[in-house]
Amino acid sequence: MAAHFFEGPGIIPDNLAYDKSIIAYDGILSCKCNNFYPIIGNIIRTIAIDTAYYNQFFIRHDKVLREMGLTFLPVRLGAKVCFAYDSFGYQWDKLRNDQNIWGISKDQMYENLEKQLLKKREALRNDVILDAGCGHGRVTDAFSRLSDNVVSLEISESINNAFVQCANKKNVLFIQADVMNPPFSIESFDVVYSAGVLHHTPNTKKAAQALMPLVKKTGRFYIWLYPKRSFLFMVTIKYIRFFTSRLPRNLLWTLLRLSIPLFNFWKLIKHENYFTAIREDEVLINLFDCYSPRYQHRHTPLEITAWFKEKGFTETSLLHFNKDNLDMIAIKGNSHDGVSFSS
Repeated sequence: MAAHFFEGPGIIPDNLAYDKSIIAYDGILSCKCNNFYPIIGNIIRTIAIDTAYYNQFFIRHDKVLREMGLTFLPVRLGAKVCFAYDSFGYQWDKLRNDQNIWGISKDQMYENLEKQLLKKREALRNDVILDAGCGHGRVTDAFSRLSDNVVSLEISESINNAFVQCANKKNVLFIQADVMNPPFSIESFDVVYSAGVLHHTPNTKKAAQALMPLVKKTGRFYIWLYPKRSFLFMVTIKYIRFFTSRLPRNLLWTLLRLSIPLFNFWKLIKHENYFTAIREDEVLINLFDCYSPRYQHRHTPLEITAWFKEKGFTETSLLHFNKDNLDMIAIKGNSHDGVSFSS
């Protein structure tokens, strides 16, 4: 693959226009077979999305592309999948300037990553890291301060906000792509990190196992998913989501905002302080993430462990498993970097 950048200022998507510090450029990432992916607003785009800036790109650079004899070869998503992922762009756009999310500061984020990856932060410096499903870019920004080589992947338009979050850092490559069809060679990354993403794809197992071959032989894969809960809960949430996931985004956002006091009260009488420990807008994001996406799957540790074993991971470690959290780290080979690792 080879990158070619065009002269003149690049196209800036509308939801980035508020930040005047952005230096945008356009270009193409081409291969020997005369196919290419556009680079629009500093981000490699592998998905065909009907947006104004996509159309603007092909109008502005039509002559150059024809002279080069290149053919755009995007990943095309079905209408149902596009609708499913649209909610993530919507929710993260609401918090695009926010620095603290889930009640976690930037300093705490570094500590969390060290615990999640079972790897000391200084050992991450030379690792090539993939943030698979970067959302608004908070974790990507943290990785960019710990590693010299970070790739941030996101299917929704929130990839634009993730780019802003990282303030033109040269050690981060942004790519708009589908986790179920990642455009990378096998064994490209020392670390693949995916938190709260894969359970919102059409098939969690297929999405996870599409990413697993990207991990190097001594690399590791961190995954965070919704845990499977009681039968009554699963049935109830399924029928509620049948309606909420089909509502217009703005309407659902408003309804959930109005319902926050009710949710806080419910948690209070159950002696749970998860929702009351974070800000109201963070509660809203959490609720929207649950009730808006078209797809939502829940899993058990045994399921995930089996997925990793099928793809040749030698060790797995369950980090948390309760009614709200299920996360696990899996490793290939025996590179533990001095941190205890149990299967």
